[in-house]
Amino acid sequence: MKLVKFALVSPIITISVAVFAALGAQAEKTINVPGDYAAIADAVENADPGDTIAVAAGTYEISNMITVDKFVRITGAGRDKTIITNTATAVVANRTGAVLYLNDPDAVVEGVTLAGGRYTKGGTPASGGWGAYVAAGTLQDARVTNCRGGHDDANDV
Repeated sequence: MKLVKFALVSPIITISVAVFAALGAQAEKTINVPGDYAAIADAVENADPGDTIAVAAGTYEISNMITVDKFVRITGAGRDKTIITNTATAVVANRTGAVLYLNDPDAVVEGVTLAGGRYTKGGTPASGGWGAYVAAGTLQDARVTNCRGGHDDANDV
């Protein structure tokens, strides 16, 4: 009789171990910038939902807005240490003057400085120079500086 009980329990244990092993293979991962990807936008593009993107201290120059439209966490080394700056001089499309566009309710960006958001029209600062446009998600422990232009949208930072 003990053999029968063991035989019934053994498949359950085997199935449980297989399920946990499969889940472990899908575990959230940490992507390092600049270790795994040189550009933050590339790290975001290649991240799976739930991943963390750890951005080392330094200044990261971008010429296109970083769009975060999936559940990821971007964590800088601290807002005085990780600086993301938009170096584009002429940006013409809607919201592309922002350094960051955050558009997922579970996305988080923290520990960074966003600088240089600008939108120009004919060489003159115009509406749309944001550090961040937060449609959905969380921007915390961040600094926004040296951004030109403006907009009356409550989601602009």
